[in-house]
Amino acid sequence: MNNCEIISIGDELLIGQVVNTNASWIARQLGLLGVNIFRTITVGDDENDICAALAESFNRSNIVIVTGGLGPTKDDITKLCACKFFDCSLVFNDMVFDAVKKRFATMNYPLDENNRNQAMVPSKCTALVNHNGTAPGMLFKEVGSDKIKMMVFLPGVPYEMEGLMTDYVIEEIKLTFGLSGVYYRTVMTQGMGESLVEARIKEFEDNLPPNVKLAFLPQPGSVKLRLTAYGDDINANKTIVEDEMNKLTSLIPDIIYGFDDETLEQAVGRILRENNLTISTAESCTGGYIAHLITSVPGSSDYYKGSIVSYSNEVKKNLLGVSNDILLTEGAVSKSTVEQMALGVRKRLGTDIAISISGIAGPAGGTDDKPVGTTWIAVATPSGIVSRKFTFGYSRTTNIKRAALTALKMTFDIAGGVC
Repeated sequence: MNNCEIISIGDELLIGQVVNTNASWIARQLGLLGVNIFRTITVGDDENDICAALAESFNRSNIVIVTGGLGPTKDDITKLCACKFFDCSLVFNDMVFDAVKKRFATMNYPLDENNRNQAMVPSKCTALVNHNGTAPGMLFKEVGSDKIKMMVFLPGVPYEMEGLMTDYVIEEIKLTFGLSGVYYRTVMTQGMGESLVEARIKEFEDNLPPNVKLAFLPQPGSVKLRLTAYGDDINANKTIVEDEMNKLTSLIPDIIYGFDDETLEQAVGRILRENNLTISTAESCTGGYIAHLITSVPGSSDYYKGSIVSYSNEVKKNLLGVSNDILLTEGAVSKSTVEQMALGVRKRLGTDIAISISGIAGPAGGTDDKPVGTTWIAVATPSGIVSRKFTFGYSRTTNIKRAALTALKMTFDIAGGVC
């Protein structure tokens, strides 16, 4: 078994000023390769603490991933600690410096001595060019008579770390430790909680082959199901996973919208583009969050026309044509209101489909008849309108996310999405 430890460096992590998302991201990626994540450690910007953590982790595990402390400022001391640990000195790396120069030239920024120092790397490492920043990654490998050990140093900036992991480190770990046989697929679902999904597929899970594992990865409003087959034969593992995927999808077809980490907003965009449809949104309680999700997809301007964030009743009446009588008698959070919102934005923006949403996000504003979390969603199309009522929960942030994803899943289904 290949054991891995993750070391995160930075005072800002220790005091909670910055959330350590790097460790969880790295653990997920390496877990998919069959690497056993043995331990994660966080240390501050102190030379003694860093060197002690490096020694302890490298002694226990054959893979160590270190993030943080590779920048150009005085508190970035990780490179010096790496040199001390591996008994080497910093040397100038032309390949890294060329990449830094090109990056600064592209941004039309002046290159100072601190930035030039980014090209100084430990003499015993393999430098990894950072295409998203200036701090290079550093890979050390020790080959013994019976064991190979690897330690990799990466920047703490998440998108820089992820880029280096994707560009270099994951493949290097596969090649070095012979992990090419692991195969996995992910099923993306929405509309059913983790416990209900598990109950529905319990018999399937209980009868999986011994080398296949099912992981539940819940998020607010959605659950990912990942099937992973472990073993040396990639073709055999692929066949097993695909067979099990067919069984799994036949059990929950109504809640599936995609595969392999496709987001709901991507899935909706795919369906709209395939059917040459346009869409608009009218949002109250979500405050534009649905529009944000849709427009986060590159190329969404092909099908998305715009939004009216009708947070007040005045906007609902004046821009969307919601009847004042309905607002007075049924309220803003009602079937009639969201249906008129959807019809109004569809007409005003001239789209094939329109989503509308109105609810009580919380934490205040609920009543006995309409508690916090009560949400109405409508989807209008050329053939009619569908509206549904949901009751989510008490957390404002979670309610907004769940409501937006539920609206997108309704749209996906109504627009003719079939997985």
